Amino acid sequence: MHLMVGIGYALAYTALSPLSDAHWNLHTGLQLSFLLLVPYRYWPALLVGEVVPNTVAMLRCIDAFGVEAVAWRCVPPILTIMPALWWCRERLKLFPTRKLVDIKVLMLCVMLASLVRTLYSYTFLLLVHTPAFKAHPIMALGYFIGNTIAVLGVVPMVLMVRLDIQNYGARALARKCIMAPLTADLMVVALPSMLLLTVCILRGGNDMQHIARIAMFLPVAWLTIKHGWRAAVAGGMLAIIATCLLTVSRPDPQLIETQAFIAFTIICLMATGARISAQLLREAKQKQRDANALATARRSLEAHEQRRKQLSTKLEHLALRLHVTNQSLAHTLRSGLFGVDAERYAKHVLEAPEEVYALAESLHPVAWRERGLPAALSQTIGRALDEASIEYRCVITGRGYIRMSQDTLNTVYRSACEAVVCVTSRLTCSSVSLTLRAGETRGHRWLVLVVDGHQNTSRMATAVIRKAEREYIAAKLGAGSLTVSELTELARLFGGQLHHRQRGPQERITILLHDTWPATKEVEHKPEPLQLWVS
Repeated sequence: MHLMVGIGYALAYTALSPLSDAHWNLHTGLQLSFLLLVPYRYWPALLVGEVVPNTVAMLRCIDAFGVEAVAWRCVPPILTIMPALWWCRERLKLFPTRKLVDIKVLMLCVMLASLVRTLYSYTFLLLVHTPAFKAHPIMALGYFIGNTIAVLGVVPMVLMVRLDIQNYGARALARKCIMAPLTADLMVVALPSMLLLTVCILRGGNDMQHIARIAMFLPVAWLTIKHGWRAAVAGGMLAIIATCLLTVSRPDPQLIETQAFIAFTIICLMATGARISAQLLREAKQKQRDANALATARRSLEAHEQRRKQLSTKLEHLALRLHVTNQSLAHTLRSGLFGVDAERYAKHVLEAPEEVYALAESLHPVAWRERGLPAALSQTIGRALDEASIEYRCVITGRGYIRMSQDTLNTVYRSACEAVVCVTSRLTCSSVSLTLRAGETRGHRWLVLVVDGHQNTSRMATAVIRKAEREYIAAKLGAGSLTVSELTELARLFGGQLHHRQRGPQERITILLHDTWPATKEVEHKPEPLQLWVS
């Protein structure tokens, strides 16, 4: 395994040599990536894997650079950044857990590695005594920017891919990347924009080239604002590649200025993306908590309705037993007593089962249990309004309610009862019409309940006479006399809404409910590959 690691690293180091230069030192990105990914026990293999190609390349340059410079350059560069990497991994906890990376420590690690590699390369220039090579301070700045921009273009992407593979697996990650909205935005917006800027760099003048290089960060900024730090990593890599492939290896102050701007922008975008990702993660968790709270409330409603149903069934059985028993008791009273007292006592005895049955009916109607929601809406509500001398009309359209979940149907019936009680609270209400429409749109089931209360002042006398029956409508329907705002909150439990309107002699309550059951299950939030910044 050590041999495989050493050979693999040597091949990668050699393959990057034609692309790596002072303005885009890909070797630094490669070294940092391997040191971050492999365990400490393979570091000697990495050191040996770099000694061979580095020494072979340098021995060919003894005549050009001199013995002292070549001897210094034969020291493998990866050796110089190993202490800094060890300090970041062990002391600063670059990896707090197996699947997390602290992005603040990562940025510090990038700066330290770039600084160490800059000192190493600039020392080499100082040791070169050839007249053609003369060290200038701007070269040190160029080395630092080149190392930094190379590391920023390689290391974050490598860490993100590696940790995503740990979280999801290679195949799942590939499918996720293909279907991700970030991939679509990269292909449709970012890449064409960068290609256009690349054409401007190749064909434009000096000013146009400078502006186009600086403008490379604009697509990355747009992606970061929309998708978070992952977009900053992926878009930043593309921007760095597009910028650095078009550069020449010479100490050009304008080029160093452009690369410094790109590097600083990518770092800022990663920090901003981390903040945005933290905000998006908090919003997702808040939505999950809200969904769980709604699911809990819906389960509570369903359990409450189930208890009412059970209690209603028990009361009906009790009413039946009372009826049989009280029939015998009434017969005994009539035979034992004579006159008005016997009839009065017998009447009270026979009314007791009817009162118990009425209570059971208000808790959960028999029509609802035996014949379903349409029967409850038309018969139970209709009977309660008819006893109060209020005209009633019920229209049910569509058959979508057949496939609705039971808790949604329970809410429809209770909402209908509460809406009827609300519109009949005025004495001028003479008739009520209820319309229920259920349907399904693209697999999503919904119901619309419309309750209209029509007012007629000419029938006030009848309303006053039957005022007592009107006051018992809520009790007969088992309604809690909810207000419009409370009904609105009930509709929101099912992702719906309520609209209350009063126009002239007509009062209308419209309730929209969505069949949202089964409720959203709690999703385990896997940790993000990069630990988000905290204040």
